[in-house]
Amino acid sequence: MPRDPVQFIIDSVQYGVEEAKQDPATGLPVHRKTKLLELFRVIDKQDTGRISFRSMQMYANRYGGQTLGPEELSSIFTDFKAGSDNLITQDEFLVFFSRVSKTITNAQFESMVKEMLN
Repeated sequence: MPRDPVQFIIDSVQYGVEEAKQDPATGLPVHRKTKLLELFRVIDKQDTGRISFRSMQMYANRYGGQTLGPEELSSIFTDFKAGSDNLITQDEFLVFFSRVSKTITNAQFESMVKEMLN
């Protein structure tokens, strides 16, 4: 049973049943989770499976985050609820974006991720 049956129906029509299946832990459909993992890998340059504050800062500076000051970036990093090691895991990244993207349409989600990847 999908976490969000209405979204499952919408995604099934737009992307097909396989891409519409929702992750039990995050509620993210496959098509969104795939895009977010791609974004995670872009930020995780060292391929450690974790994102440090420094990596997040470098990514933000490179991809339009020049307007974010250190305090704002620190606040965003905190919102990810990084573990005691102060690193963001893939799971924490997915949980954060499942909350952030829960109420946006697929078109808005695609636009957001495209902007973050370019």
